[in-house]
Amino acid sequence: MIRNCVDSSYSTITFLTSSSKKFGEASALLPGLKRHSVELEEIQSLDSLAVVKHKLKQLRSIGGLKDAFVEDVSFHFLSTDSSDKWIPGMELWPGTLIKYFLESLGTDGIYKLAKSLGVTRAKGVAIIGFLDSNDQEHYFTGEVSGSIVEPKPGNFGWDPLLVPDGYTETFNTLPLQVKNQISHRAKAIAKLQEFLASTPKSI
Repeated sequence: MIRNCVDSSYSTITFLTSSSKKFGEASALLPGLKRHSVELEEIQSLDSLAVVKHKLKQLRSIGGLKDAFVEDVSFHFLSTDSSDKWIPGMELWPGTLIKYFLESLGTDGIYKLAKSLGVTRAKGVAIIGFLDSNDQEHYFTGEVSGSIVEPKPGNFGWDPLLVPDGYTETFNTLPLQVKNQISHRAKAIAKLQEFLASTPKSI
């Protein structure tokens, strides 16, 4: 469950991200959240946790940052019984490489690729890596599944491609208040909130 954080302050927590849109979504859920704008290197791995761990390693190299977190988001095709074109292993794609698929193919190209493979569903996954004040690492995962549709206008990642289960609109057309109740990022942040609530000294 996503917490109502209106009366909470997360002013001692820092999110390392170069994306103002990612920070906007996170700060709506974590009032007072600070941002350290930096372009983190992303290793070329299909293992989401390995990618996040590498980002945390970079966080450690930035002096003075504790009670801080990084994030990685991936997008995975899901198999359907109706497709005879599915090849085992395709659930890893585009995966952590979604950023590069978007840069090279765009949302239109990814939609056409999925359609050509008979793929009609996908899931988004967010993994947060948090470094606490005691130099301990913690990981929190959130997932959301939905239907792949022909993309509507929008320029935030794969949001225009996915209609989350239980809804009729793509992520980029949903109000932020709704998205921040159901998204992969929101679910991962909810787990981070629960951890912070159970360890008051971390905030």
